Amino acid sequence: MQVTLSPEMQKIVEERVRSGAFGSPEEVVAAGLSLLSEDPLADLPPEELEELRHEIRRGTEALDRGEISQWTAESLIAELDAHLAKEKRAG
Repeated sequence: MQVTLSPEMQKIVEERVRSGAFGSPEEVVAAGLSLLSEDPLADLPPEELEELRHEIRRGTEALDRGEISQWTAESLIAELDAHLAKEKRAG
């Protein structure tokens, strides 16, 4: 199989080989295809990907406005433990 790359893509491949990060153009392409195959979003239809991007923007904007509080795994676990303890006492 032969593939024609745009001049921009050719430059990227050449730079990666020249830097020593890859031994050949084939290795660069193989690495790129490997990443693509691992991308969980690669198979999403364009409209679903756009919806996901929209929801991420909405969440980020809400966070910036202070409408959502940030949390860590530890704080979430502590909050759940407190909720479970409250339910246990009540019931």
